[in-house]
Amino acid sequence: MKFLFFIMGVMLIHSPLWAKGFIVNWVCPADSSEKISVEVFYDENGKLVFEPEIFSEIDIDKNTDYSKCIADFQNKINDGVKLFQEKKCPQAKDSFCSVPVQYTNGKVLEKIRNSYFMKKVKDVRVVPIGVENTPPATRPKAIVAEVKEEKAITSEATPTTPDAFLEAMINSKVINPKELNRIFTFQNKTYKVGDFDHVIAKNIDPIFSNTSLEEGKQFAQNYMVAKSEYLKEGSDPVKRKAVLDNLNQMFGKMYGGRGPEELAKMLECDPDDNLTPIGEILNKLQTTKKVEGCKELAPGEHKVFEKDSGNYYSTGDYLLKRKKDGNYQAFVNVDFKRGSGSLAPEAMMQKAKGCLQEASPFLKGPDGSRIEMMVFSPEEIQKLPKEERPNKKDILIERAGARSNAGAYSEDLPCSTIVHEMLHLLGLCDEYEEQSTDLKAMWNCRVVPKADSIMRNSMETYSKAVGSELFCKCDRFPCSSVYKNGDENTKKMIGKYTFYDVTDHTFRSRFCKFQLLPLQKILKDPYNTAPIQLEGADTIVIEHRTFSGDQKFPNYKIDRTQITCTCNGNKECLSIKERLPSQLANLGQRALCPSGSNKVDKSQSNQSNVIKIKSDPIMPSLLHPNQFKKILAGNCRGIVDGYLECADWAYKGRNKYSCNAPARCQDDSYYLGTKQ
Repeated sequence: MKFLFFIMGVMLIHSPLWAKGFIVNWVCPADSSEKISVEVFYDENGKLVFEPEIFSEIDIDKNTDYSKCIADFQNKINDGVKLFQEKKCPQAKDSFCSVPVQYTNGKVLEKIRNSYFMKKVKDVRVVPIGVENTPPATRPKAIVAEVKEEKAITSEATPTTPDAFLEAMINSKVINPKELNRIFTFQNKTYKVGDFDHVIAKNIDPIFSNTSLEEGKQFAQNYMVAKSEYLKEGSDPVKRKAVLDNLNQMFGKMYGGRGPEELAKMLECDPDDNLTPIGEILNKLQTTKKVEGCKELAPGEHKVFEKDSGNYYSTGDYLLKRKKDGNYQAFVNVDFKRGSGSLAPEAMMQKAKGCLQEASPFLKGPDGSRIEMMVFSPEEIQKLPKEERPNKKDILIERAGARSNAGAYSEDLPCSTIVHEMLHLLGLCDEYEEQSTDLKAMWNCRVVPKADSIMRNSMETYSKAVGSELFCKCDRFPCSSVYKNGDENTKKMIGKYTFYDVTDHTFRSRFCKFQLLPLQKILKDPYNTAPIQLEGADTIVIEHRTFSGDQKFPNYKIDRTQITCTCNGNKECLSIKERLPSQLANLGQRALCPSGSNKVDKSQSNQSNVIKIKSDPIMPSLLHPNQFKKILAGNCRGIVDGYLECADWAYKGRNKYSCNAPARCQDDSYYLGTKQ
């Protein structure tokens, strides 16, 4: 049950399951009949959010007095925060309950002033609520701090570093030093309170003088959790010392002279009271992080995946973001370096960017969502917020013709292989049978699926899923005669996919019979390579057509084969038969030079007997469903267990393993999530 409270256009939503902030009903201009509902809340990182982000999306009308509209919007938020605190605090743990109203007003002011809207409408005056006519000395401290931050005043009293700014915010009671995970912004960068150990050190006395012993113990434990990475052996010695110095002070406040002894117990074994040993804290923290890391991203959220250096197969290093429209972006951080090749790193980076741009529209998931994959240089990655930067991958540029892998590219690498290798950085494994003499003995346990896959046969799959452009020298029969004497539809027919491209050998050999047909001058549906002649409940009859090199009719002829496929009730066969009509009706252009021609370089495209072929995709995506899900989920169990189980054999060999991959891994629907 939801209870709605209205005051001056502000609606509070009370629901213990999903409530976050409150809703402002805004009308702009005042005489408009259209009401805009804007949800106002602090996200988990302490950032004030408008949903929708109205000042980024609003249509601009030069005849509207936006100053009044914005003042009305600010006032409604001011009233909304007050009502929120009155109705829901102090029981609630919402950020609105832990910051003064003035602080939120300052954040509203900052968001409006920094918005895309304000850049377009520069004559609009936006001022802090209730302080525009007030002398600076009497303004609320939170607003003064926010204005200083925004204008970057250079006076001696203005903080010039994030730690100085944090101390000023603590002194002005805007930030409580107990809130270790609290996020704050300084000069357009975000920081966490718990990152500033020297600021925490200065505030240990006031923290422990104003709290009970139990609250003090809880704060010390929270601090240990926040700084857990520096309590492990081998961590940064300087930061470890700062953390231990702070803990010694805290435990001294709680236990007096027994402080160091109790801290040692806390770090190594069981303390005398109810504080949890650090080992147990770290285990719980790791479990919590794993659970949090496996949650599905909501629009606007991101994850940074890291490869486990001790696990050859684990997921890669990349940043995954979910966009507002529900689609995804995957970023990899690559530093191309010179190896035996002569191609410059900058040129290889541009080539890789172009290939990923070409492939991204075809990186589709089973629900139709897409992954836009991008490669950034280490310099470009630095432009991202620190918490969004994936680890760097060094890749050598080797001579043309060299065997490529995820850490070394030949300088003549085609896009199909570049995409294959880049997908390794997103955690996908090889799916082909290893042919290299050196590696075959090491990796002979690999499960090889039957389906075309960018990780099994990259060039063929890329062609089928993305399409490609190629140039063919058409100087022999039947290509030369078709392009000399055929009409435009006949020219298209010579390079189209056929029945053999959309069916596999197993289906054809088990269920189909073939009969050669005589040449006819007049054909029904003459430009179709695989027209359906008959379709019944259990049977389908197709006429397969292809050009012959024989000089007839005129100067070329069309070979015809009648193919009759009968399922005899077999469910797998019937499933394929049901898909065939739509597949055969939409056969596109193949990425192969037609019979009687040879592939040539683009530089020869201006020659009279060179034709351009642009192939059409016939696969729904470059990624199979479980490959797509693996990129989104990393190594999270319960999401793509079939892929994790079967791909786990990709880099194992009989010299160490028994190679007893489960029989279910031979089923592509289990491994890749695709139909057999």
